[in-house]
Amino acid sequence: MIFTLPLALLSLVAVPMILGIYFLRRRFKTRTVSALFLWMDPELRTGGGRKISRLEKSALILIEMAIAAALAAAAASPGCKTQMPSFRAAYVLDDSASMSAKDGRGSSPAERAKNAILGELESRAPFSCSIILTGKKPSMLLSETTDMKDVLNCLGDWNPKQTHHSCEPAISLATRLLGSESGEIVFVTDRPPEKDEERMINSSRMRWLAFGDNLPNAAISAAGRNPISGSENEKLFALVTANGLKGGEIPISVKAGARILAKENLRIPQNLADGDEFRKKIEIEMPPSFREPVMISIDAEDALDCDNRVLLCPNPDPPLRIGIAIADPSLKEIVSEAVSALEGECVISDASPELLFEDSGNISGNAGDSAPARSWLFSFDPPIETEKKIGYGPYLVDKQSPACDGVLLDGVKWTSGRKIPLSRDILALIASDDRALLWECLSDQKDSSPRIFHMNFIPAGSNLQKTPAFPILIGNIVKMRKDARYGFHRHNYKTDDIAEAFLPSGTLPVLDAVSIGPDAKKIKEDEISRLHCAETDGMELARVFSQLPSLCRIAGKDFSDAIAFNFISPEESDLRGRRTGKWSGVRERPEIMKTQWRDYSWIPLLIALSLLFLHSYVLKRMEIG
Repeated sequence: MIFTLPLALLSLVAVPMILGIYFLRRRFKTRTVSALFLWMDPELRTGGGRKISRLEKSALILIEMAIAAALAAAAASPGCKTQMPSFRAAYVLDDSASMSAKDGRGSSPAERAKNAILGELESRAPFSCSIILTGKKPSMLLSETTDMKDVLNCLGDWNPKQTHHSCEPAISLATRLLGSESGEIVFVTDRPPEKDEERMINSSRMRWLAFGDNLPNAAISAAGRNPISGSENEKLFALVTANGLKGGEIPISVKAGARILAKENLRIPQNLADGDEFRKKIEIEMPPSFREPVMISIDAEDALDCDNRVLLCPNPDPPLRIGIAIADPSLKEIVSEAVSALEGECVISDASPELLFEDSGNISGNAGDSAPARSWLFSFDPPIETEKKIGYGPYLVDKQSPACDGVLLDGVKWTSGRKIPLSRDILALIASDDRALLWECLSDQKDSSPRIFHMNFIPAGSNLQKTPAFPILIGNIVKMRKDARYGFHRHNYKTDDIAEAFLPSGTLPVLDAVSIGPDAKKIKEDEISRLHCAETDGMELARVFSQLPSLCRIAGKDFSDAIAFNFISPEESDLRGRRTGKWSGVRERPEIMKTQWRDYSWIPLLIALSLLFLHSYVLKRMEIG
């Protein structure tokens, strides 16, 4: 027994003080009275005094002393330390969508895993556990707790929905969380470990619990909506796969809202070998100028529902308008050939070009419809006869610039027409010796200004135009300009992808998301959100992501667009090889001896309260008697 407040035992001095009060009483003085009947009160009360008297009412004094002693003991907070085994674990939950696959009884691996975790914690209480979700970025679902209610609430909110990903980042997080102390990592999934994972289990304090089933499932494992070359029409395609199915049909429908565009039944061969996968690609050409979102769906129930439909938005991303205002015939021919090789990406047009190639005397400021201000310029600077120089390298290439991505200049002969010294006013992308060969002008640019590139190049005496480096360089500039357009360049994404868009400055976009499926509903901001909007080069860069299949509409000042996020993950849709089992690398019971303090202050308090009632009872009996 230990007293946590031993100084409180000094209050035991109250015990002898009570005893002293009963011994020290006043003496009665002799009084002369006329008659005794005036003094017939049988109980004579006396107060404390300086004279020692005979002890009276011994029962009351003993009770009062016991009460004082009990209260002193309670004030000292008595208790004792006990050591009990405590189960400590970090549960890592596989948040892949296959954990939601339901069997014929409507049971999923996630539900069976929840029951197993709760049962284990109840049987091994007291416990201390944490819960971590896997993912591209693992998340802490529940920090270390000893309360079963916290675990119940946490597991009740768990709904696996992610595409295929690695479990290693989450397991590493659990290892750091447990540290060097005793405890174990419990990975909960629906599949057996692979060879590398088995070695990891055997060399660690880890248990691998699988609750999966080998279930048949059909899925849309790829889909797209692309323009048809040389036409205003678009073509939809979807790759439908089925695993574990023999015979029967897969009903497919294509809808735009309530309007049915097409229906098809895919027949699965009866003689499909065990373990083989059924694959069928369907293609549908859309009507001209059709710009509505289109849903392709499998109209049949199977093990996994999230992979049965995709919503495809139109891709209004027209080719980049390129102007060529070059007076030198040979240079114009070289540039035109490089641009023409980018079929489908750009088109040569003099009407409001978004990217303008020019040489001496042809600088223009025409504005494109989708350009932030005016056209980007790519200028071939006019040569100066006295400054011409043939270069054979070595060349300094800025590999971090997207303009030089994939540009190799080994063995290139480059004739430059001017001596352009390196300075703070230019950003040299390619240089040799004391002169810049390709650079971006910085002195005349502001945040909202177009980008201006200069090239110090003379075709005569050069072989650059005969190497892959020149068309790659032109293609990089075209891609950079196309990526700088306003809006989303892609409009159909996988869940967990990040969609990026440049918006006009001050757009202040608002995000509205609706789930894809039979019960479409608005999605909360914590399930889908705009990561951030940041000002860059006079524009606003917006990033949007979604963990759920959804149609997202982004609207703001003078801007509106729609994108779709679809669940497409062939690895998660293939439920072959899922199984139930246990694999363990734990060689001894991973329990720590947890020191607990047991407080016994309630015992003397209960005794004091009982004695108080006894004191009141004895006092009443004495008054009656």
